[in-house]
Amino acid sequence: ENPQPKRSDSRRRGVKMTRQAESDNSILRVMNPHSGIRLSWDVLGLLFVLSDAATLPIMVAWNVDMPVSWACICIMFWTMDILANFNTGIYTGSDLVRDRYMIAKCYTRGWFSFDAV
Repeated sequence: ENPQPKRSDSRRRGVKMTRQAESDNSILRVMNPHSGIRLSWDVLGLLFVLSDAATLPIMVAWNVDMPVSWACICIMFWTMDILANFNTGIYTGSDLVRDRYMIAKCYTRGWFSFDAV
């Protein structure tokens, strides 16, 4: 005997598959959070955090200006980091979620406000 799946289960799977298919057809694919590209991006982000942690207290204490070119690079990196976070899959339990709506929902409820400041 082959049991019939519940209607609600098949609907949920259909929506999940449709959203997954939409994200696969987009120009910018959702990154795996454990990919080499994402790992490299996170290491680069760590270097920017360390740089900011070292230079900002000096700039504030002695009224030293940051070079305009470095300020532009930092602003561009952190802006691209927000975009990267909106395009990186998340884990819900043990499941990797690549649905952009769910990623945006989790990111805006979590780190987005901190990143935007």
